[in-house]
Amino acid sequence: MRQRLAMTAIFCGLVIGFIPIVSAQTTDTATDQRITALEARVAALERREGITSPTTAPSATIAASPAAPVAAAAPSAPVVAPAPPADWSALHRGMTQRQVIAVLGNPGNKQVMPMSETWYYDGDRRVQFDRNGYLDSWSVP
Repeated sequence: MRQRLAMTAIFCGLVIGFIPIVSAQTTDTATDQRITALEARVAALERREGITSPTTAPSATIAASPAAPVAAAAPSAPVVAPAPPADWSALHRGMTQRQVIAVLGNPGNKQVMPMSETWYYDGDRRVQFDRNGYLDSWSVP
């Protein structure tokens, strides 16, 4: 009886130990394709917003998946035009962040809070956006 119980325990242990191996070997191509598509969308957004981030290698699962599409080589970084001269008198409440960048250029630093975002420029100059991303206030240099 004990020998049979021991054999059953060994068999159960082998089966339970085998399940993660089988699960790890199966690939979900739909998930891999969604991840690849999301990575491409993030890269496109970063290029559009001018954000530079270190590139990460795709995960081994995606790289090994034969159904995953091959991503094209990323284009070189866009040429950034020099910032226009800051015209603080052109600011008005309700401007979008893109409009503020067009007037003042990119900020030197940003502080993101739950209900607002503040951009800092040289000296004590700053602009503050509301929680929806619209210009709320600014300091006059």
